[in-house]
Amino acid sequence: MNVVLHQRGVYIKLGQIASTRPDIIPKTYLKKFAQLQDGVPAQPGEYARQMIEQAFGKPLEEIFSEFNPVAVGAATIGQAHEARLKGSNQSVVVKIQYPEVRRLFGLDFSTLKRFIKLAQPEHLPLFDEFEKGFQIEFDFRREARALDVIGRNIMPLYPNIVIPRPIPGMATEFVLVMEKLEGTKLVDALKVEQAKMAAAQGKTLEEFEQEMMTKYVSGELYREAKKKYTPSALIVNTYASLVRTINQIKNVCIFLYNHSIVPIMQRVPMDYIEQRVFINPHEIIDLLNDVHAHEILIDGIFNGDPHPGNIFLL
Repeated sequence: MNVVLHQRGVYIKLGQIASTRPDIIPKTYLKKFAQLQDGVPAQPGEYARQMIEQAFGKPLEEIFSEFNPVAVGAATIGQAHEARLKGSNQSVVVKIQYPEVRRLFGLDFSTLKRFIKLAQPEHLPLFDEFEKGFQIEFDFRREARALDVIGRNIMPLYPNIVIPRPIPGMATEFVLVMEKLEGTKLVDALKVEQAKMAAAQGKTLEEFEQEMMTKYVSGELYREAKKKYTPSALIVNTYASLVRTINQIKNVCIFLYNHSIVPIMQRVPMDYIEQRVFINPHEIIDLLNDVHAHEILIDGIFNGDPHPGNIFLL
């Protein structure tokens, strides 16, 4: 891990890819590589200020009413900061490219290409396409245009999908400002659900994950799924609606109790029941598959980096 962080460049991207392959990467390495999705050590806040002022030609204070100098996320080619636009007070995310990242990637690809020519020349065409894809990422103006196009293509068709919009006139080659979406990383939300499932079986999350991974690698998980009844998306949604309705009724009763019996009888008020957010994996998987298929097969423009750190549950 220390070597990857020291070398940076393409090695971080390879680590990100490895973090999504539990079928071939040992668990110990998976946990380490997962940090590369959005937890790479960031550049200091002064670097962010310098890049922003250089990109827009004015002091940072004239652009943002608030700016967090501590990066909220950092990954392959850049880092992100939270801010508020001056005037509108809109919450935004500012994406800033790392210094010399393009040169580092060029050197990394050149080195790897020499090795591939020697060891596996048949993979050169695939590697060339891989390199071309990265070159596109270095111009944030292209990313802004892609966000705008994909948003207009997808959001009218899929109301449950939100794609952050770039702020007009605030995209340069090295700095991109986009609207901020509040949410939780999908992978984190799923881990919470896994922890609940593990607890119901009297296991720790680590034990549960290890058991599922062993079954997945051996094919047992697939065989069990074919034999056993698993609830459909409709059943999960129906159950979630029923639980929410019951909890709402209970909260109405608690409200009446707190505002009638409690003041008269000097009783201790009851706490309201917190509504549980249900995650329906069936719907999420189907929705993500539909959206990416539409982007690729219909629109011809798509998110080519849908790793778990890039998908949020809003």
